[in-house]
Amino acid sequence: MQFKMTQYEVKYLGENRWKEISEKTCMEFIVDSFDLLTPIIADLLNGKEIRTPYAIYRLKGLKNVEEQY
Repeated sequence: MQFKMTQYEVKYLGENRWKEISEKTCMEFIVDSFDLLTPIIADLLNGKEIRTPYAIYRLKGLKNVEEQY
């Protein structure tokens, strides 16, 4: 049995396309952008897009619900 690792995407403000990034990279940006991490990670895992001043992060392949922080 093979498992596929969760994939994340980022869209930098001013750009029109999503770019695949590693989980580590995504989490590093979230840690640097927010004080309370658990609610942000829960929202991300529930399919919401997480906005920072420079980019939008989301799980790849989920139906995303736009959420603004």
